[in-house]
Amino acid sequence: MNSRGFTLVELLITIAIAAILLSAGVPAFSDFIRNNRLQSAAAGIVADLTAARTEAARTYLSVFVCPSTAGTGCDGTDWNTGRIVYADANGNGMVEPGEIIRWSAPLDTGLAATATGFSTLIAFRPTGAASAAGSIDVCDGRSGPHGRRVDLNAAGRISLRQVSCP
Repeated sequence: MNSRGFTLVELLITIAIAAILLSAGVPAFSDFIRNNRLQSAAAGIVADLTAARTEAARTYLSVFVCPSTAGTGCDGTDWNTGRIVYADANGNGMVEPGEIIRWSAPLDTGLAATATGFSTLIAFRPTGAASAAGSIDVCDGRSGPHGRRVDLNAAGRISLRQVSCP
């Protein structure tokens, strides 16, 4: 008698093998997702700094990047709440609605950005040079070499590298 299909034993062995393979692959995939979130957050900071530097050189105005919760003005020193890029067209040192170039949303939950070298404001001169050198570290809950650091030197050069988180 010819029968088609699987026996119960064959099905159970196949399910057991699939479970073993999944249990080995899920942690690696979880780390992949976390690393991608870190890289994406750091790349967003790099994009904001690059946009500010480019706009300063293009318009020959001072352009600033600062923490911003709502995207309407600089508020506080917490780089996790979002950022705005604005060109101070009238030179009064204040953010005005027509001067805002872009706003970046807050970092994803579980990520933390820490600035060193500058706290509330990053300024780019019309030459493309930065007002101060510093860095912003983006980390998640893991310790070790999982974080990303955005470096900015006084000449305005922006770089991204891996860093160890506490």
